[in-house]
This record gives sequence, structure tokens and C-alpha cells, in this order.
Amino acid sequence: MYAHPEPISFCAGMIAGAQEQLTAAGHEVVVIDLYAKRFNPTAGRHDFKSIANPDHFHYQTEQAYAAEHNSYSDDIATKQALILTADVFVPVFPLWWGAAPAIMNGWFERVLSYGFGYVDGARFDKGLFRRRRA
Repeated sequence: MYAHPEPISFCAGMIAGAQEQLTAAGHEVVVIDLYAKRFNPTAGRHDFKSIANPDHFHYQTEQAYAAEHNSYSDDIATKQALILTADVFVPVFPLWWGAAPAIMNGWFERVLSYGFGYVDGARFDKGLFRRRRA
């Protein structure tokens, strides 16, 4: 997972170097460039094929419903499938104003969503991704 708008940035160099070394060591590497793919970081109703409550939109409730009923949009579902098949997940991004770029934060919010990436009471060794590496 890569989030930097400049293709010759230090982050891009890190990705290229890691990809070269890991491929040479026999690993399959999938790089997702959020800027190149024009990933939409904005959360909303478009994230779901069906919704729990048509009268009141509450994002976390809709995420839980989508996780339970397999009703995430194709855009999100395909990214979640990649996460589930990965042995290791490596996000690469610069720190801007002490945080990841908005496009990366949007990816975390939309893809590693409630019901898929986390739920109440399940953190760390009891979390949904226990025994996974990032």
C-alpha cells in the first residue's frame, strides 16, 4: 500500500527497493498505489450495496451491517479481499502534519472498517487480525 503523489519520491524509492528485494527472494509483491489508482478517500453511502437504515445514515452501523451481510461496494470488497490474502501488509506513506496523507487515512477508514478490521472489545491479541503481520 503506497500513498505519495510524486512518483520519484523517497517513498516511491522505498517501494521499488522493497519490491526488488522481495521479488528476488521469491515473494509475490502486490503494490497498490492509491494516487495512481485515484482511490476515493471519502466515506459515504456509496461504500455499501445495501444499507441497514435508509432513514438515518450512521457510518459505523452501516459498516457493521455490510460486514455481516457481505454488502460492501465492489471498490471496498476487492481491497478487503487483498488484505485477507496477504501474508504481510506494508503501508508506505509520508508524514504530513504528523499524520498520513488524507488518501491513506480514507483508505484505512473505508477498507479496514468496523466489522472487518476491528470491532468493540477485540484489540491486539484478541483483534480480528491477530497472528497477522503489518
